[in-house]
Amino acid sequence: MSRMVEYVQFHFSTEEKLLTRINYPGFQEHKKQHEIMVFNILQAVKDFNEGGIFVPNHFARTLKDWIFSHIAVSDKSFAIFIHERRKKGLLTDEQLKI
Repeated sequence: MSRMVEYVQFHFSTEEKLLTRINYPGFQEHKKQHEIMVFNILQAVKDFNEGGIFVPNHFARTLKDWIFSHIAVSDKSFAIFIHERRKKGLLTDEQLKI
């Protein structure tokens, strides 16, 4: 679980750097979604470490569902934003490098 937390935090921070660099208008809402997900993951880890009720299959399903819905909706929105800006010549490949 700790490796998953590390990866999620790395992934989100990298994505947020990109969104900041390209001045994505939905950045604050997107970042808030990341913060909520990280909080939920950390809470599940805390509950597990403190001997609380932890159902691995439920946790894995919740995580999978959240990630897929986040990718399908929120990440798709910024992908469309990037595509449109690149098409208009307002974003370069250099600006998209992480």
